[in-house]
Amino acid sequence: MMANTRKLITSTSPSASLPSSAIPPAPAPSEPDMGNGAPSSADSSQAPEQGAADESPSEEAPQPSVIVNEDVAGLPPVSESERMSPPQVFGRANANARIVIRANADSWVQVRDGQGQLVLTRMLRAGDSYRVPNQPGLTLLTGNAGALEIFVDGRKAPPIGPGGAIRRDVALDADRLLAGTAADY
Repeated sequence: MMANTRKLITSTSPSASLPSSAIPPAPAPSEPDMGNGAPSSADSSQAPEQGAADESPSEEAPQPSVIVNEDVAGLPPVSESERMSPPQVFGRANANARIVIRANADSWVQVRDGQGQLVLTRMLRAGDSYRVPNQPGLTLLTGNAGALEIFVDGRKAPPIGPGGAIRRDVALDADRLLAGTAADY
């Protein structure tokens, strides 16, 4: 039997179009998720009785407002301002950077120096770019290789992998990037 990998999540923020009695209370943060859709034993003792007079005696739960994949359910939600924000340039201090990484879709990136010290770790949103410092020994780790375009001295380097591919230890070396040998896969 195949496990269901999607969960139903109801909105916890009031909507102007819905009366407050139609919005279910948010679950207590300490409630365990039993993973089977059944409420935990703490549900009845911790949930306040809101809108009890307006509810029908039916045992049916309110209709969900959002369906979320379990793989991303633990991630913080993206705010409307983040979704609509203009592309950002990171590493502005590296004005003469030879290597520039630009995201054409969301991709988590991490850059480390030759001693393993963290230089950058962040989510690049579509349109964002990062000016890589001009220093030897830098490596890139990314969770979505195909979402990245890498430019060396303004020339587009070959892709480091397909969409959704994880790439580790990608050498941020101008010559290797242009030759297409920076990523071992």
